[in-house]
Amino acid sequence: MVMDIGEYKVKVLKELVNNEAIVDAIDSHIEGYDAGSPDSLIYLNLFPSLQIPKLQDSEETYILLACDVLNINAKNPTFHDMRLTIRILSHQSKNKMKGKDCTRNDFIANEIMKLLEDSLNYGYGRLRLLQNREMILNDSYTFRELSFRTQDAVKGLC
Repeated sequence: MVMDIGEYKVKVLKELVNNEAIVDAIDSHIEGYDAGSPDSLIYLNLFPSLQIPKLQDSEETYILLACDVLNINAKNPTFHDMRLTIRILSHQSKNKMKGKDCTRNDFIANEIMKLLEDSLNYGYGRLRLLQNREMILNDSYTFRELSFRTQDAVKGLC
């Protein structure tokens, strides 16, 4: 399955916005979001880069992602390793979720891991979780970062 970086990102974003638990947990209040069209979250709360969006005056949750080519195997240049990084960023006021015993970032990360870990939809072989770590961005925002790895065929270097 040969995809370029942009295709990987779009495919992941579409999978995330089609997951009702993730969409509900994001709980978007940004102008332009249409609850009847989860795709409207893309570029409002979900971004195809790790660039932190201009943090709105409203207190929101964001999902940021990146896709990197790690290396090209010199012995077998047909394949390269790919890394998918996903950051779930939430304002501290949205940390606690009603009816849940975990933070919003932890809940969304768990849902993403259920969707993506061991998936065969992203390259040749299974998508494997490499890391799951929690970090502080600033006094208002914390984030959880997930990194997955797979192999894909070289389509031309991006």
